[in-house]
Amino acid sequence: MNKEEIMQLIEQYSNEFQFISPQLKEQVVVLCLQENMPKEELEKKLTRMRNIIEKCEEIIRRDIPKTVTDKSIIFIGPMCAGKSTISKLISEKIKMPLISLDSREQLAEYYNKIGSINGFKLQELALVGYVLSELKEPSIINFGAGHSIQENLIYRMELQKMMSKFKNVVLIEPSRNPEISEKILTERIRLREHYNANSNKIKQNKHFINCGYNEQLASYVYETEEKTIGECVDEIIGIVSRDSIENNIKL
Repeated sequence: MNKEEIMQLIEQYSNEFQFISPQLKEQVVVLCLQENMPKEELEKKLTRMRNIIEKCEEIIRRDIPKTVTDKSIIFIGPMCAGKSTISKLISEKIKMPLISLDSREQLAEYYNKIGSINGFKLQELALVGYVLSELKEPSIINFGAGHSIQENLIYRMELQKMMSKFKNVVLIEPSRNPEISEKILTERIRLREHYNANSNKIKQNKHFINCGYNEQLASYVYETEEKTIGECVDEIIGIVSRDSIENNIKL
């Protein structure tokens, strides 16, 4: 297929989605040309993507109470950044329920829902959508390291739209300097796994640190280097509370 034929198909399958820009369509065309994809395969792929977008948009359109979107705190960040520990302590301190996206036991209902979805990253996207859109009260939501990372451009846009409703999305990392973060977190991973860490896990975390996708989602970036856990907890509560007070939101 040539460029014009591919673009016609993309237009046909995406014309009802106004947010898909001409620039994004061009990027999809380039990817299709690189893969030299047959027409039948491309049509199947575009059909699947359209179905996914429709499902995501259905979730995104759901009304979430303003108290939930304004008061909840979402933690994102690479592996071993301290999200679990910090979110747990903040949950205890401000008496707000804690939800961990990695907890199959806590979120069994949602894990059952996404079990029929093909593709691990799509399952993660669906899990985020279901959890955030069905929150009934302000909560602390702790993302797994991969839940905020979507390589696919369309899926990443849908994730951003889901999370943009929430006022407090906090990226936890040791340092804004990627080299420092990578060094600190690599050592933590090795220590956690008794120095038997899989090199792929370390490589994956390096990508999480350097890809910039978390920064696109975050309301705040919080650096933990040379700070105690207690200092981190109090400072994050202070940051979120200060912003809430300025906007007449009581935590």
